[in-house]
Amino acid sequence: MYGYILMSFIIISPKFNKNNLLEIELQNNSSKVFQDIKLCFSLIYSIESLEGAKIVKQIGRYYELNLDKSSFLPKEKRTIFIKLQKSRIGTYNLSSGPEGIFLIDKEGIIAEVKINELIFLDPIKKKTYEKNFFKINCPIVPEPKIFNLKNNKINLANNNFNISDQEMQKFLTIMNPTLKLLNITFNSSSGIEINFIKKEMNKEDYKIVIKTNSVEIFANDYGGKLYALITLIHLLFFYKNKLPIGEIEDNPKFNWRGMHLDCARQFHNVDQIKRLLIYMCLFKLNRFHWHLTDNEAWRLDLKSFPNLAKNSSFRGYE
Repeated sequence: MYGYILMSFIIISPKFNKNNLLEIELQNNSSKVFQDIKLCFSLIYSIESLEGAKIVKQIGRYYELNLDKSSFLPKEKRTIFIKLQKSRIGTYNLSSGPEGIFLIDKEGIIAEVKINELIFLDPIKKKTYEKNFFKINCPIVPEPKIFNLKNNKINLANNNFNISDQEMQKFLTIMNPTLKLLNITFNSSSGIEINFIKKEMNKEDYKIVIKTNSVEIFANDYGGKLYALITLIHLLFFYKNKLPIGEIEDNPKFNWRGMHLDCARQFHNVDQIKRLLIYMCLFKLNRFHWHLTDNEAWRLDLKSFPNLAKNSSFRGYE
């Protein structure tokens, strides 16, 4: 493992130039001569070629580079030019720069560095919108196919509702911590009744009818009931203790509505993952694409192959 931090000062400035090459400039702002330093970092894109340094170690997309010249003199500047694999959109963004940068000298000592923010010499022009573009006409995400609400609203006492449907009660038990944050209650005996009515409809379709003293939800399956309830939560959060009278009908435009989480490159604990699943539910996403293993690391601990996780769950300088 590497040693203690060496109190010297090197400034590292990453940028994408006008030719879409990643430049990493190193400036020795100290009075020390560094010998055989290693520049270490991770990328989301692979390196195709580079100038000014050579790759001495690579694990997935974790790289260790040695500068072409072994001596890095005081007040000297060095620039490494890196050509990354082509992105799908033909350009790069803030996530494309080097992450977790650190420098090690030939003794295995970490040098003190200042890392400047990633900049772009040819940035994508910021899109401008009309002033009324962001005016909210519908607070439901995604916007439903039919949205017919009146100006008349029900005044609610602390967003209290009553649901007798057993399937939805199980769901609400899981969602209860989040609903408390939103100040919404669905198990109040004195709250407005939410009645679920089975109707021949396509998968995940639903219709909501909001009346002065009750709410009716028409659906044919669990998905329809669930997404109707999520729509109702959106309305309650937006209107704050009020609920507009009217009707809403919706069906999913896409069957696959996914979210990708890559734990091969970035560790997340169980509570964080559960929190993400709650957010997915609140935005009606229905596919969780989960990378537990990848070329970067093997994060899945298997009792049948214990050395996989033991030897491959970490990457970086050793």
